[in-house]
Amino acid sequence: MRTYVLQDIITVRGSSTTVTQTEADWLDLEQYQDVVIWLEVREVTPSSAATVTLNVQTSPTKDEAFFNAANIYSQNLVGMTMGVQTPTKVIMSTTSGTPLARYVRWQMVSGSTPFDATFRLVIAANAPGM
Repeated sequence: MRTYVLQDIITVRGSSTTVTQTEADWLDLEQYQDVVIWLEVREVTPSSAATVTLNVQTSPTKDEAFFNAANIYSQNLVGMTMGVQTPTKVIMSTTSGTPLARYVRWQMVSGSTPFDATFRLVIAANAPGM
């Protein structure tokens, strides 16, 4: 397995918005088939009555249309315990959702309540024969 930082510590602020990781920071995981995702939450406000959803998405190409419904991980950050969350496995042979494609990025979607969220994402990737 190889470990990659999908996003080092970052604070995202907004209201009724979608924030997408910049293309230069997307991971190219073409040679991998399985991943484990670790989310570290440092801070989220407000602490209740809001929705701030963090999605980790995958696509075979860098086209926006292919990322839209391809979440391999989705989590509402509001009300979460601070610190490293339980890792999420996306295993090609057992996944019932979207399998890992070539590119991986994160996207944050919020409701109408103003928010800020500080987090970090780390991915461990496994390739056949490695």
